[in-house]
Amino acid sequence: MNTLLQHLHTHSSAPLGHTFIIGAGDGSQLPQWRELHSEYLHLAEAHPQQAKSLSQRTQGHAQESVFEGAITPEAQQNATLHVLTLPHYSSTQAPSALQDFLPNVREHSTETVAAQRLETWLSQTALDPSATHTLVLNAPGQGHALLCATASEVIQAFSWIIVSTAEEALYENDVDSATLDTTLTQLGYARVLEDDSAVYPTVTRLYQRQPAVIERLTLIKERDALASANAKLTTEQQEQAKRLESLNDKITEYETLLKDNAQQLNEAATALRETDAELQERTQERDVARKQTDDTKKALDEKTKQLTECDKQLEEARANAHDEATQHAQALENAQKQLAEHDEQFKQRTQERDAARKQSEEHKKSLEEKSKLLSERIEQLSEKDKALNAANEQLAQRTQERDQAKQALDAAKKQDGEHKKALEEKAKQLAERDKQLEEAQATAQDEATQHAQALENAQKQLAERDEQFKQRTQERDAARKQSEEHKKSLDEKSKQLSERDEQLSGKDKALNAAKEQLAQRTQERDQSNQALDAAKKQGDEHKKALEEKAKQLAERDQQLEEARATAKSEQEAGVIAKSEATKQSQALEEANKQIEALTQQLASKENSLHNTEERFSSLESKLDQLFGEQRSYIQQTSNALGQHVTRSARQQRDEQALTHYLHHGQRPISTEFAPNFAIALLERRDTQRYDVMVVLGSTPITELLAQAVINEGRHQPRLTAQSQAKNGKDVQQFVAPSQDDLPQAVISLAHKKSICKTLKQRLAANHSQEAVSVVHAPWVEAGTQGALFYACETTLQRLNQWLEEDAKVLVIVGNALAEANHSRIAALPQLLQHLPTQTLDVVVEGASYAQESELKAEWETLLNARQREVEWLHIPTAIGLRIEG
Repeated sequence: MNTLLQHLHTHSSAPLGHTFIIGAGDGSQLPQWRELHSEYLHLAEAHPQQAKSLSQRTQGHAQESVFEGAITPEAQQNATLHVLTLPHYSSTQAPSALQDFLPNVREHSTETVAAQRLETWLSQTALDPSATHTLVLNAPGQGHALLCATASEVIQAFSWIIVSTAEEALYENDVDSATLDTTLTQLGYARVLEDDSAVYPTVTRLYQRQPAVIERLTLIKERDALASANAKLTTEQQEQAKRLESLNDKITEYETLLKDNAQQLNEAATALRETDAELQERTQERDVARKQTDDTKKALDEKTKQLTECDKQLEEARANAHDEATQHAQALENAQKQLAEHDEQFKQRTQERDAARKQSEEHKKSLEEKSKLLSERIEQLSEKDKALNAANEQLAQRTQERDQAKQALDAAKKQDGEHKKALEEKAKQLAERDKQLEEAQATAQDEATQHAQALENAQKQLAERDEQFKQRTQERDAARKQSEEHKKSLDEKSKQLSERDEQLSGKDKALNAAKEQLAQRTQERDQSNQALDAAKKQGDEHKKALEEKAKQLAERDQQLEEARATAKSEQEAGVIAKSEATKQSQALEEANKQIEALTQQLASKENSLHNTEERFSSLESKLDQLFGEQRSYIQQTSNALGQHVTRSARQQRDEQALTHYLHHGQRPISTEFAPNFAIALLERRDTQRYDVMVVLGSTPITELLAQAVINEGRHQPRLTAQSQAKNGKDVQQFVAPSQDDLPQAVISLAHKKSICKTLKQRLAANHSQEAVSVVHAPWVEAGTQGALFYACETTLQRLNQWLEEDAKVLVIVGNALAEANHSRIAALPQLLQHLPTQTLDVVVEGASYAQESELKAEWETLLNARQREVEWLHIPTAIGLRIEG
């Protein structure tokens, strides 16, 4: 910190005014701050005990003020302080990765302290812009948040800013030093000096305000504001133009309406003219009819006169002219009928005329209403024209104001001169680069979203087609199940019919047996009748024998009667059986008919099933074609998306490498391997603390481990003969090694000299060549199977000589052999042969090569045969195992 304060004191152009220190501690550094001779010292400390000691040490100094509380990004009354075992690491943010670097530092308790926003704390005092002011941020885990939450004008009032942070984020919601550096550069500050006495992992840096950069930033902000104002004016002009277009469209609509109304008026006038002509025609017809009636009346009057004159004559000739009188009466009746018909026609025409007049009056009323509406619309249009004129006037005023603003800007730009022109050219270049980057990102995002949408649509279509195919397969399976059940039911019915046929055949057999018994008994009866006839012919001599025989015959007759009764019953049973047989035959015929109908139904269903199966087969073929097309389309889109993602990832990697080189002056480490694999290696290295790390055929992993060793702030010491003497080994047996013979923290073996040369150049460019010893080890045959491996025997034997027996060795086998289609199975036998007592952690990069599918099994058999204890490690995209010594 002393170096930073000396640099600040010597390079300040004006005397120091106000100095604000956040995280002043217990006041032990107050003498150093007082040596700067600032006008005012504003101190803030959140830790209660340190704040008390700080306030005690500032008593009697009127130009020093202390705020006992936490300075926060946002306004709040109280804040929760996480008190740690080391007080200067206490923060309002909970520690996250601090214990990984400082395992003895732990959270002791939490306390509620007073809080005040940074912007309000700084704005309490009026800062003189001509003086030099300093801001010190010693708030662990809060530096970035405080800078981002405070207005840039307030921060830019300070000429010097000292920030204490860490290389990595150690607290929750914290960032690393690189992002904090970028935020300060965006605010117009440049890093001047870094404190070498800072304890790892903390970093303390001094930043100085750059007025030219701040002017450029303000100009960029003004340019953006003017651009936004111009955009707003253009949008307003476009909106007013749209309004004018809409008003013109409405005027055209009103003109079309007026034209339509004029056409309707003309049509109504023509209709009125037609109705007037019809009325005139009907009035002329009525006049003609009236004239006819008048003529008939005149004729009748003349005739009546003639009749009165001739009455006297008629009375005399009444008998003779009676017929003529009847004829005249009929003519009069006909004339009266014609007059009545003419009157009815006249009434109808008058009614039609009245209806036409009513229609014309209603049409006139509608025309008057339409004319009123037209007048109202014309008035609305006039009002809108007035509004348009007012809007045009406002536009003119705004355009005048814009022209005035442009004139003022042009004058200001002319006054600024060549310096501002150069700044504007740089700003234009930066804006063009930003636009190019934004356009590239937007195009990449659009392409990614389009590919993602195409994939989602294709997946949805596939899912819908899969569902349709599942439904159709379910329907087909259901139809098959129904057909099988129907077949089973038919088979059961056929079995039942066969059983009935067997029963009927058995009954037929019983009937045939009964018929045979009846035939036998009838034969016996005939024989007995013949015997009786013979006995009657023999005479009386044989009466006794006949009586005996008669008794026998009586017995036989009884038997015959019983047999006849049984025969009758059997005949009746036969008749019943015949009737049952006829019934059963009828049932059989009906069953056969049903069987025929069912067979026909089965045939139709089989035909329908065949048709459905053909349809299903055609649908399946179509679906297979569609699925094939969709698969090819998805493969194409996925390949395009993968290529685009790899391109964008490479572009982002190159951009990050460029920014890293611009900020740090070092070439970045290669990112050819996966980040999770690199993180796993680094975590393994940090937790196990290996004595030596051996890398076989991997330049990126060598650079990663070398950078990790350099970043740790300490170099692993070379192995010496003295350590071997301490371990009890006879040093006199070994040749005294040179410094080049002793191993470094990392030993990297490569099979080509060109690779070794490029690796040394890259390590020298990154200032990490002191941590790595590069060895040329070509590929040679290893073992009896003829497998190729690195010629690493001498290197491993040398390691065994200079390592302790319980040393820990990390061996990483790169993918150079695997990329050349060679297996890396020979790695483990070589390591077990030359490093038999040490604890080995072996990591094989890449676990998806076809030639190494049986690598894990062969290594297990080898370790089991040698009875070595092994533990398989979980390392992403790699095979890892730990072999105890």
